Amino acid sequence: MARRKQISPMQRIPSGEIMQEPHELPDSPDPRFIWKGDKSGSKAANGSIQPVRAQAQSSQEAGLAQLVVCVSGIYISFLTWALLQERITSTHYPAPASILNPKPGTESFKFPIVLNTIQSLFASVTGALYLYSTTKASQPLTIFPTTAIIAPLLLVSITSSLASPFGYASLAHVDYLTFVLAKSCKLLPVMALHVTLFRTRYPLYKYCVVLAVTLGVALFTLYHPSTASKKSKHATSGRTVYGLSLLGINLLFDGLTNTVQDHVFKSPARYGKFSGPQMMVAQNLISTALTISYLLLTPYIPTNNALASHFLSPSDPTATHELSLALAFLQRHPRALSDVLGFCACGAIGQVFIYYTLSKFSSLLLVTVTVTRKMLTMLLSVVWFGKRLTGGQWTGVGLVFGGIGAEAAIARNEKQAKEKAKRSIQGNQFVKNYEFTFNFSQWGNCSVTMTSVLGHLTGLDFEQRYKNWQSCNPSELFEANTVELIDHDKRSIADNIKRQAQYSQILFIWTDCDREGEHIGVEVRSQARRGKPNIEVKRAKFNNTERAHVIHAAQHPIELDERQANAVAARSELDLRIGAAFTRLQTLQLQPFGGPLKDKIISYGMYNFTDVMHYSLKEGSCQFPTLGFVVDRYWRVKNFKPESFWSIKVMHERDGKKVNFLWKRVHLFDRAIVTILFEQCLTARIARVTKVQTKPTSKWRPLPLTTVELQMQGSRFLRLDSNRIMFIAERLYNNGWISYPRTETDQFPSGFDLHSLIRKQTQDGTWGTYASSLLDNNGFNQPRSGRHNDQAHPPIHPVNYINPFALSPDERKVYEFIVRRFLACCSADARGEATDIELLYGPAETFTAHGLRVLERNYLDIYVYDKWESSQPLPQFRVGETFDPTEATMHEGKTTPPNYLTEPELIGLMDANGIGTDATMAEHIAKIKDREYVAVRKRPGPRGGAPNSGIEEFIPTRLGAGLISGYESIDFPDEDIKLSKPFLRKEMEVQMKGICEGRVTRGEVVSGELERWREVFVISQGRFGVVRERVREFLGAELD
Repeated sequence: MARRKQISPMQRIPSGEIMQEPHELPDSPDPRFIWKGDKSGSKAANGSIQPVRAQAQSSQEAGLAQLVVCVSGIYISFLTWALLQERITSTHYPAPASILNPKPGTESFKFPIVLNTIQSLFASVTGALYLYSTTKASQPLTIFPTTAIIAPLLLVSITSSLASPFGYASLAHVDYLTFVLAKSCKLLPVMALHVTLFRTRYPLYKYCVVLAVTLGVALFTLYHPSTASKKSKHATSGRTVYGLSLLGINLLFDGLTNTVQDHVFKSPARYGKFSGPQMMVAQNLISTALTISYLLLTPYIPTNNALASHFLSPSDPTATHELSLALAFLQRHPRALSDVLGFCACGAIGQVFIYYTLSKFSSLLLVTVTVTRKMLTMLLSVVWFGKRLTGGQWTGVGLVFGGIGAEAAIARNEKQAKEKAKRSIQGNQFVKNYEFTFNFSQWGNCSVTMTSVLGHLTGLDFEQRYKNWQSCNPSELFEANTVELIDHDKRSIADNIKRQAQYSQILFIWTDCDREGEHIGVEVRSQARRGKPNIEVKRAKFNNTERAHVIHAAQHPIELDERQANAVAARSELDLRIGAAFTRLQTLQLQPFGGPLKDKIISYGMYNFTDVMHYSLKEGSCQFPTLGFVVDRYWRVKNFKPESFWSIKVMHERDGKKVNFLWKRVHLFDRAIVTILFEQCLTARIARVTKVQTKPTSKWRPLPLTTVELQMQGSRFLRLDSNRIMFIAERLYNNGWISYPRTETDQFPSGFDLHSLIRKQTQDGTWGTYASSLLDNNGFNQPRSGRHNDQAHPPIHPVNYINPFALSPDERKVYEFIVRRFLACCSADARGEATDIELLYGPAETFTAHGLRVLERNYLDIYVYDKWESSQPLPQFRVGETFDPTEATMHEGKTTPPNYLTEPELIGLMDANGIGTDATMAEHIAKIKDREYVAVRKRPGPRGGAPNSGIEEFIPTRLGAGLISGYESIDFPDEDIKLSKPFLRKEMEVQMKGICEGRVTRGEVVSGELERWREVFVISQGRFGVVRERVREFLGAELD
């Protein structure tokens, strides 16, 4: 479930409108999703459903005339088909007399293979005409979209060809009404095969329907009227059981046929897109070929056994060729030929009407028409042929069609309820539901609903009696009762999850694979179990939205990481209690100053306060240590006292080249000593070369990109603040262009397919040639491995190519930086040659010169952010040679203050001191700016002139500096306790990591940290007068 806000509203797609293609996920990338149960997510990326606009209900598009045509066509075709079927199988014709048999009696049509052949031939021709008439001129007319589809189609053709002979053979032992009634029970074998072959799960009412149908067929057979003797009854009973067995085999083959057909339709990635008319043509063409081949081979197949006598040559035992027997029979009885041709034509036309109805109306209408058509078939058979049914048989009929009708009604009501629940999620325009099917390796073929959330669903808050800030001493908030509440703007999302869970068996979580994602997954699970307590819950482990990666994650679900979720829950509780207590203390103590503080919420934690009654939970006590870094640097600049220093420089000119030699001591702060050393050098006059060394050198390619590095280097080179960079990176990730942008890992795992990622970048006009050189010219090098691996996500890298000019300017900058960094990681180090010369001047002073010649730029050609240039070539020097330097001078200089803190430097300090996580550092920096604790300004030019660069630096405001100065003035018993320093928060983060690793429990951490912070708070509250005084001083003075 995507935890981030969608860029564009998601649309609902009914499964019936996806044209049976969502079993595999298309290539178009868009990562924002989760699967719920039968499962949820958003429009998926690189392995996701490509959304299309939901079509209007077909019943609204199709008119009444079309409805009448469709229903009438199905009824007329199949009712006529059923009457002709019964007439063909039950009509007796006078048999021809012969010398050996002058009184032959009667004969009937018993040639199922021939009948099948004619029917499949009619169906293939009729289907081909329908397919041709409905295929657009711009589309290719194909019957077999892939060679892979031939195998399942062959199986379907074999099973359907085998089903008919068993069905027709059963009519010799059961009457036609029993045959029709049993044929209405296809649900039984289809369900059985889906359960055994594809492990499909069915709701309880489906099994009740199976029980009702089975009981109905049993009653119909048990109460079949008979006036024969007991002996005859026993014989009849035996024949009926045998006939029902043959009919059962027929139904089994029918069920296998339908199951394989369903598998083909729902596997477009394996077999290609395949429509119903294509199936009609392809299956019947293969069936025709199979049955014709069989008929031509019949004379060579032995028939001297009971089974063969039923199916191979059921007519005349002296004949060996069913085709010749059938042709002779039809020649003798032209009426039978008319019935056979009419039967085959009605069946073919009826199938066309079915596909036409599906193209215009919903599948529910077709189910209704099919069920009522079979009922009408039975009634028509009773009336047309003058049959009578007993009361028990009518009861059986009622159970069969009642069960089938109830199943259709329940399915219709359930679908309508689901459609109503999925049509829209009121209250949030960004969250919609998607429907598709997917074949999971562990669950089989499933109907999936994909939806999303927008971050955390719930937040922790105090009970109502603590909401008023005057209701209690702030210190009581460390023990106050808390409640978990659904955020007001998330209630519709929570309700949607509960509703969808009611119709689902499995909840599949697709939140980000980090601590926050695990906790959001637990929140989603909680809401889903309110809708369905026993719902099965799994989560996907993924780190990018590349198609193959998403499908792999879908096929290999894991459990939610309860430890990581508990770490987030522990931190949330601590942040709430600590942040609320200190915020109330500061606000209530400092607001009486009036002026700019009169109505200001002076926040301690990362909370969004709109007034003293309302706030929303964010990150906790990282804000003040972050502010502390800025203030500390500010005072280092302000309190800096420049010092004078002196140095010696030597220059020698040779071969027209001036070589500057630098003093190894660099500089000294004692002018007298430097003067003495300088005079000794001048007195000596001669300098002697003590070392000349030329050796290969390299500039290493960068490590794979982490979140911290992206923020630091992005702020430095792209001139964007870290919060903006992370916002853009998140958008690029959501749109499927880069991997998950929140990671501490700086090493690619072994076996990671880097070549395919590079190949995707070869099409770019700027860096495509370089990417190609990595693949074609043996330029590829395995990236360096850093020391960090969070075991959750790989380094940040591009997963798909997009033309940079299709992005906004800022997005282009970030995407290009990530691509160039990735290609640089896969390149060779830059190589060069370094020359170092040392000389001894005077009694003991060493001076050095360094030269660089770049031989192979390698990664520098793509990573334009690094600089490594050749210096002026050094002239030749030899060890031991002496020379009189061209120039020797003594220089005076002054130390300069450090610059104010920049964002890359601040991020580096936060990372080194464990303040925040790679995912939250940018938020902490943004908050101290929003709270007006720091201001941002462009760095001035030289000598205080106008800014000449895009570098921004942080300056604390009077309030920010006053708060930090005040807290630093509080004397705590433990010297390591400083609210403006990172130590307390760093220790808390260590405890959170302990929860994730299972070393401590959530309860232990919360209890221990609250005890520590309660003590800190009590001391701070008792000595807060110091903070008040410091803030008062700063509010009365302007900070430069």
